[in-house]
Amino acid sequence: MRIKSILKALMFLMILILLYINLSAYLTKVAYAENGNNKVKVYGLVFDYYSNTPLCGAKITVAERVLGQQIGQQIYIAETNASGFFEGYVEAFKDYLFFAYYDNPSTPGIDYVPAYREVVVGESPQYLLLSLLPGASINATEDPFFLHDEIAFSYEVKDENGILQRSSSVSQSLEWRSTGNKYRIIPIPANSNIKIEVNVYESVGRGFPGGFQRWRFRIASNFTIPLSDSGFCLKQGECITINLKICRLNVEAYEKIPNLLDGVKSSAEKIGILSLYEKTRIQVGEELLRRAWTYLSQENYINAYADLYESYLTLKDVEDSLSNIFRNSVISVYFITPFIGVTSSALGALLFKGVSRRILTSILIYALLIVILYFVYPGYKIVYEPEYNPMAETPFKQLIVPLLLSSSFIIGLALINAPYTYGERTDRRNISLRSAIAASFSLAAENLKRRKARTILLMSVIIVSVSAFMALTSYSYEGGLIIETLRKTT
Repeated sequence: MRIKSILKALMFLMILILLYINLSAYLTKVAYAENGNNKVKVYGLVFDYYSNTPLCGAKITVAERVLGQQIGQQIYIAETNASGFFEGYVEAFKDYLFFAYYDNPSTPGIDYVPAYREVVVGESPQYLLLSLLPGASINATEDPFFLHDEIAFSYEVKDENGILQRSSSVSQSLEWRSTGNKYRIIPIPANSNIKIEVNVYESVGRGFPGGFQRWRFRIASNFTIPLSDSGFCLKQGECITINLKICRLNVEAYEKIPNLLDGVKSSAEKIGILSLYEKTRIQVGEELLRRAWTYLSQENYINAYADLYESYLTLKDVEDSLSNIFRNSVISVYFITPFIGVTSSALGALLFKGVSRRILTSILIYALLIVILYFVYPGYKIVYEPEYNPMAETPFKQLIVPLLLSSSFIIGLALINAPYTYGERTDRRNISLRSAIAASFSLAAENLKRRKARTILLMSVIIVSVSAFMALTSYSYEGGLIIETLRKTT
């Protein structure tokens, strides 16, 4: 108890010391501001990254940072003189991002890639060195959104040698769909092979990290501009224009949707005959994709977007439907196989009295039904895949189907034939379950031998029951959009 009291006293003392330090720092800032000295000088030099020559007329802007994030707009504070020097003033005891820009208005594009520095300004003057890469610019129009739930996108300039990172140049940005911005200028290094990586984000709901409600996002699409292996290589001050919407349509038309089409085709082939309806939907999606290719070649981007969007929804719906069939077929295998084991053993017991004939008949019926089911139903093939195989992490992962087949038959054979094999103790007043089962099958077997029509009817009922069970467990649900073309009326 005494040790706990000492620890509590030490913790209380440490809290008091921390409070005193924070209060002293705060009072120092307040006193510093009241004396009119809350402005701190920031000065430095801006020069060319390669030639080290000073840049005259470079603009210096600043933006405040809170918790590592930029808040508010950039504020102009200074401009370099003929020697490349600048001098400006900012408020003390804050975290800032300083930017340097230089552009010659006589050229169509940006002449230098903007650079930045992260600085925590205290009460002492700050000296900054900012080197600017010779650059060009890309005018990016429209936005790369394709689906309605995509809410933001980011782009990052990638160069071969990583010089953008070494020079602390501005190379990436994030834009929200709600801003409605349809035009932005992307600075890039001149005389260098570069590409632009674009990430499009979609919302996946709200989360509560740390007790605060926030949106959660994931990457819906990722692609690189240009789509070919080659990159952009522009001279200093040069400028080109790209359309992000068209770039996204080309990505969807020639990469994303064809990959989705190949995936659903492969899944449909694995499922087999049960995917006949899905295969017709796949053909519809493929026809829409081919028509979108024609529209793209004709630069008819509105109709191309409509067909691509419908094709995507169709194929995505088929993918979800096939996933449900995969999952349901694997689950139903664990029910159908024991059911067939019991059914085949019951048929053997009904048809023959002798143990050897009964077992042999049960094996033949069981093997016939399993062979038919194996080629018609996809569950036995899909169960080998790791995500559906409960023994995937064991050395016996390839034995899942043989173990299931053998155990199901043995269980069915034991349930039906055990009453014939083992005796039991009984009395004169009642009959046990074993005797009831044995008597029922014996009477049924005699009746079926005398009445062939009833035998055929019973066999038909059993076959229909098994088929109905397979059909009901293969039910799939489809949801999506129906798009119809409205005819003009006079």
